[in-house]
Formats: sequence, structure tokens, C-alpha cells
Amino acid sequence: MCAAAMIPTKCAISHSPEWRRQINSSAREPDAVAAAVRAIVKAQKALRTDPSLAREVGKRKFPADAAELITNVVARDIEFLQSRDY
Repeated sequence: MCAAAMIPTKCAISHSPEWRRQINSSAREPDAVAAAVRAIVKAQKALRTDPSLAREVGKRKFPADAAELITNVVARDIEFLQSRDY
């Protein structure tokens, strides 16, 4: 099963040299991985507190109509943004 698509298939991503390089790199840089995890946890906490923050990010990265959709999706799925504290 390809984790990227969650469907049974041969996943080209997991077998690519770039993917293997990134995995090996992350194993050698545990501090960078830990910092990335902390950043994700912080972003999830902020979104749980104020889902409208997704709109602000969406406005900078996507067309206006998509930014509104992102806000609705985050608000709908807020209960799934449960991460452990690191």
C-alpha cells in the first residue's frame, strides 16, 4: 500500500533515491527533525485555538476562493489536530 495515496499500489515515492536520501538525512539530523515536529505541534495548537488563521495563510499561498475553502476544512477537521506535546 502506498502511504502517500493510502491505496494498494506500488509507491514510486517510497522507492525513489530522493526519498531514501531524505530518510537517511533525517536520521543523521535528529535535532532538525525534532524542531520540525515542534513547529507542526505549535501550528496545530494555534489552529485549534483560532481556525481562522488558516485563512490568513491561505490568502498568501492560494487564490481567494481556495483560502475560504481551507478555513472551512480546518474548522471541520479541528478535532483531528490532536498532537502530543514535545
